[in-house]
Amino acid sequence: GLSEFLRWIDSRPHVARALVTNAPKANVEFMMNVLGLAKFFPVVVLGEECKAAKPDPEPYRVALQRLGVRPTEAVVFEDSAAGIRAARGAGVATVGVTTALPAEQLKQLGCFMVIDDYRDPDLLETMRAWVEFPAPGVGS
Repeated sequence: GLSEFLRWIDSRPHVARALVTNAPKANVEFMMNVLGLAKFFPVVVLGEECKAAKPDPEPYRVALQRLGVRPTEAVVFEDSAAGIRAARGAGVATVGVTTALPAEQLKQLGCFMVIDDYRDPDLLETMRAWVEFPAPGVGS
């Protein structure tokens, strides 16, 4: 479902995207190329290139700055406790993905929504409202 979701997001040019990860640069480049994700993420923020990595909010703050958006104009998709703590610490609404942690733990960490995969109809409805009717200042 991720590929379809990314194509849907990509069809909305006013939606900026970034990949924020603690993975080593070589791994990120390899996976982005193998999975064909590079075109979907024009901004990549590596924890190793920041003052501090996740769970510190610094990588998400760097991504927000590079994208030119405020925390209230962004949403993060995370599957790790460190990532959720970092996103929430940066003031960004976070969707938990149950690839590594159970739904209840993702909710306890502060996720406003939890999904099993990117085909979740509630996710599409939420994102449709988010990107079709952006908050004032989004995209300007």
